[in-house]
Amino acid sequence: MTKRFLTVGEVARELGISPATVRGLIARGWFPGARRIGKWWRIPREEVERLKSEQGTEAISEARDA
Repeated sequence: MTKRFLTVGEVARELGISPATVRGLIARGWFPGARRIGKWWRIPREEVERLKSEQGTEAISEARDA
């Protein structure tokens, strides 16, 4: 069974970026469905998949450098 929500660390590993970059992407609205549960972020898996398919790795790399 696949998890519906991913942690910041899991998203970072999937996208090949740092956890700090994932938090920056959340702050910039790249993951509109991201929710804070206590002090931890949870990001919907479908949003990560959407970002990977729509934006591609090039856009993700640019976001890392921004």
